[in-house]
Amino acid sequence: MTGKNTKKWTVGFLLSSLVLLMIVVAINFIYDPGEVYYKKIRKEKYLDAYVNTLVQSKVGLPFFSNERQVKYKLAQLSTRQSYVMGSSRSMDFSSYRASSLRDVAGDITNLGVSGGSFEDLVIYSGLLLDKPNAKNVYFVLDPWTLKFNMDSTWQQLEKDYTHYAGIFGFTSQSTNISHVNKYKNLLNFHYLSRSVETMSKEKLTVFSNTAYTRTLEEVNDFDFDKGLKTPVTLNDGSHVYDEAFIKNPPVFDGAYKISDQYADPNTIEAFGKIVKALNNKGIKTFIVMVPYNPLVFLETHQPAIKEHIRYEEQLIIKTAKKLGISYFGSFDPINIGCEQNDFHDDKHPKLSCLNKINFKNANDKVTDKIIEIHMDEKLDWTYDSSAQGIVYVKVPYDKLHQKPGSSPLLQEKMATMEKLNGMKLSHIKSNSWQNGVADEFYFSGKEIIISISNNDSGWDNGHRPTNEEIKNHFLKNPYTATYMLELE
Repeated sequence: MTGKNTKKWTVGFLLSSLVLLMIVVAINFIYDPGEVYYKKIRKEKYLDAYVNTLVQSKVGLPFFSNERQVKYKLAQLSTRQSYVMGSSRSMDFSSYRASSLRDVAGDITNLGVSGGSFEDLVIYSGLLLDKPNAKNVYFVLDPWTLKFNMDSTWQQLEKDYTHYAGIFGFTSQSTNISHVNKYKNLLNFHYLSRSVETMSKEKLTVFSNTAYTRTLEEVNDFDFDKGLKTPVTLNDGSHVYDEAFIKNPPVFDGAYKISDQYADPNTIEAFGKIVKALNNKGIKTFIVMVPYNPLVFLETHQPAIKEHIRYEEQLIIKTAKKLGISYFGSFDPINIGCEQNDFHDDKHPKLSCLNKINFKNANDKVTDKIIEIHMDEKLDWTYDSSAQGIVYVKVPYDKLHQKPGSSPLLQEKMATMEKLNGMKLSHIKSNSWQNGVADEFYFSGKEIIISISNNDSGWDNGHRPTNEEIKNHFLKNPYTATYMLELE
């Protein structure tokens, strides 16, 4: 090949590559399966019309996928006194539908969003600071809420987040969106494959206004338990799933956003600043925890998931106690009385479950408080039994704590137990107790039985420690147990 032909071939190759890349960019930009380019621009034109129509509708409108912007506009327009915010697990709380929360809080505006994270709470709380009508905020917290960077979709409102983080007085530790990466994504061939799949379905309808104007068509009353072909946003911002989702819920696992990291002290501190700022504006704040499906808490299910969820609940309760605000509900369905048919799937409770949460006395006092018990040498420890490398000791349960003039605490109010080094013990039901496993506790009659490793105690294998030896162990290595005590 001559030099002239080589140059010609190179120019042709570069031009062809450029054309190919332009086609990739065009397809990704127009068919845009993630709705961050062309479709985002198109939808934003309809956003104001959608929210204005929504708040004036008798029932609601078909779901509009720019839900964070919808809830942002809804927060601005709402004249109601009570607001709910959280993830999709909070989106069934409704004013339009009869609910136990509505009975206490009055008309509600639901600002819950899919994948809701701490950053979303910052944004929507900030919007309420200057709303004179706002009186109550119900934070529906999940096991992942009190951690930064648990989702990225809040970045659609990145500027608002940064602004309100400054207003509340804390430094953002959340990862800001990279606009460079956003535009690099236009050349992403994985995104291209999704765009091509979308193109095969939508063809030229992507340029039609029909899909957008259809969301402005009000829905009539319908059976919320059966749903319609499309999801519906009711006029208070609450959500009704589509009939396909209701009929065929996803697989149960409860692992969504569950990691090996627990609530972040920095996030808890930032949350406290949000609560204080709202309270200073005369807005009362409350914490709500909604249950998981009972299948998640089966003995045969993954113990790490259950333990994480239960431990996060105790951290949330401690946070509520520290802030002096009321909290309601539980992640554990047994505590609320929710059954399997009260759920859409593993983590989304139906309104029938949410209505079992007791919101009475929400506006004047905390309904429960945490009692910490020091499991030290002062208790009546005795020997129970032994296994290879393990000694089981016991202590009378009804002697740990007792309110004056009342009966002993119930076993189900036992929350957590941890050692001096912060390691948590596993709370095991007696029928699943396994010999030879250290750092577990369970209830047997009126006693708590704890398994202690010989490595911790220094006792020889087969040694039967005396009561004094056991007390001496807890003198050097005290445990801390927490209880939830109901106030009268």
